[in-house]
Amino acid sequence: MQKQASIVLHKYPYGESSFILKVLTEDFGLVSLIAKGAKKPKSPFYGQFDAPHLLELVYYDKAGRQLHTLGETSLIKSRSHYQNELMHSALTLVLREIILKSIHEGEGAHEIFELLDVSLSWSEAQEVITPLQSYIILGRYIYRFAQIMGFGIQYENCQNCQTKLKLDRLHHLDFSEGGFLCTECQLDHIHIEIPPWLQACWLLLKTPSSLQEEHIHLLSDVEEILIKYLWGHLHISSKIKSRDYLNQIRMMV
Repeated sequence: MQKQASIVLHKYPYGESSFILKVLTEDFGLVSLIAKGAKKPKSPFYGQFDAPHLLELVYYDKAGRQLHTLGETSLIKSRSHYQNELMHSALTLVLREIILKSIHEGEGAHEIFELLDVSLSWSEAQEVITPLQSYIILGRYIYRFAQIMGFGIQYENCQNCQTKLKLDRLHHLDFSEGGFLCTECQLDHIHIEIPPWLQACWLLLKTPSSLQEEHIHLLSDVEEILIKYLWGHLHISSKIKSRDYLNQIRMMV
């Protein structure tokens, strides 16, 4: 029997009254559980998996099986904004989908659990999440996720000459090396045009508080680039479907 701090990433209907849960646990990574009878109004599990609450789950871990039986749940931290605010809901769906697409059963470092928990808690603390904040939260999340997975983006020094980088000295983001190049090294990359989103990307990684509403049109490109960077290193080609919903909500606000 295992007792774990957990966050439900997704639930799938199973039969007439049960759910299969994909759960990120603090110590054992991604785990699949069956919550028997969870659809029934009188079930102790009823409604507990509708939001990304921080839960303590007790489940029966049977050796050699990938699907374990959920025994008990208790609430550690409630996150109600997910159900009440569209931006909270849309952003949370993307954060959870990235994990589901990135790791397999039994995988997931403690740092990934902490990253998701901290990101969700910070979002929950905001009464309203603006489009600008949503770009910052997701961008920082992808950056930190890549760092945990072993291919973080370096932004302090030029990847070529190791000179300390400044905003007006940026020239290129080298995906293969995982870092920025400065203008002094541009002769080595003269064929590459300096993209307009480059400075916004650097600010997002270094000083996100300096980003303003005027950067939003650039942050959309930054987000796309960061996802491609993450997906490229993980060798994933599938689309983050929930991001389409998030972008729709951003346009509505």
